[in-house]
Amino acid sequence: MATAQEKCGCFFGNVLPQIQICPGKKETFSRDFACEKKNAHLPGAAIFTPADFRQRRSKASEARKNIEKNGIIIEYYQLHYKLFTEVAMGGRAEKEKSEKTNAMRELEAAGIAYEGFDYPEDAEDGMAVAEFLGQDPFSVFKTLVTRSDKGEFFVFEVPVNSTLDLKKAARAAGAKSVEMIKQKELLPLTGYIHGGCSPVGMKKRFPTFIDETAVLFDTIFVSSGKRGKQIRISPYSLAEFIGAAFVPLTVD
Repeated sequence: MATAQEKCGCFFGNVLPQIQICPGKKETFSRDFACEKKNAHLPGAAIFTPADFRQRRSKASEARKNIEKNGIIIEYYQLHYKLFTEVAMGGRAEKEKSEKTNAMRELEAAGIAYEGFDYPEDAEDGMAVAEFLGQDPFSVFKTLVTRSDKGEFFVFEVPVNSTLDLKKAARAAGAKSVEMIKQKELLPLTGYIHGGCSPVGMKKRFPTFIDETAVLFDTIFVSSGKRGKQIRISPYSLAEFIGAAFVPLTVD
């Protein structure tokens, strides 16, 4: 009987840091392709030029289309997630050993694998969080909540070093336009505060979209619903649990 990997025809590996984009092609894309640059400023990360980002975006789009065509990848990740998280954890992140957040409890109740990490609550921004965790900023995501022209709410997950393109966001949500909600609206709407907003465990589940570059990583970081706490999770497990779609969302 064919394995999930064989059925899918594509493999996203953590043991070898590269992605085989299409079945039958030898072309691979290393997550570390830009790390050879001399100006890399974070462990395992790099300063990306516009050309680098366009290349990454192109590969992410191709990978996402292949995933959508071969939905079996979700099964593959569920079967192999434990192996992925045991290999190449790296970084300077501290494993979460203290209190659990609502987001963590919801994931555990659903049997979704994740790992929790602490970082200083006074971290200036998402880039500072990525630096403390020793992670590629492209793999650390921030949660943004918007309101459409019709008053509907939508949630978007984008890398901390990127900017949400509101036109792309509106297109993904099927709205004429969207705008960021005011900071004071966040807590009563989601139950979370600025700097600690998680896509998991909001008061109400809103339509959610994840930037397609998430598929380039075996695991990504998102807030666990409290400042100073992050969770590391497979992007596919996250998307399946919250009903999110992978779409292009950031300014090129």
